[in-house]
Amino acid sequence: MQLEFNFVATTYRNSRHELEHELKALLKDFEPIVFFPLKLNSVSYGKLNGDPIKASEILWNLAYSDPWKVRRTLRFVPLEINCNVETIELKKKAKEIAAKRANDLLSCSNTVVTMCPICLLNLKESTPLKDNFLDLSEILVKSYL
Repeated sequence: MQLEFNFVATTYRNSRHELEHELKALLKDFEPIVFFPLKLNSVSYGKLNGDPIKASEILWNLAYSDPWKVRRTLRFVPLEINCNVETIELKKKAKEIAAKRANDLLSCSNTVVTMCPICLLNLKESTPLKDNFLDLSEILVKSYL
């Protein structure tokens, strides 16, 4: 089964339609944006034309430069790939993404801190530089000892 969407966005309760309107207004370069029906009234998912990671960066930059424009979008999660929904395939794709992220992060800093134990595990398994990745709790423990 192939997934036909490339982002998930969340908003306030009962504000899904306002969220979709806001995303269409802010991401005009990614038209057409298609939203799929969903019974949840605070989550929307859909497919936009182009790279959803770039769309996420645009929203992030707007949230800091002009926050009143991004009033309904609480979270915008870009989906980088679509793959067959099989456990082995998902694991393989997760490792590919983790390796890419590990390289990106290590190009910015020698030490990378995460707050997500699953992310930490995936990043450590994807690179020989395992000691360069820390969990935030490790830093907190070290600061109190």
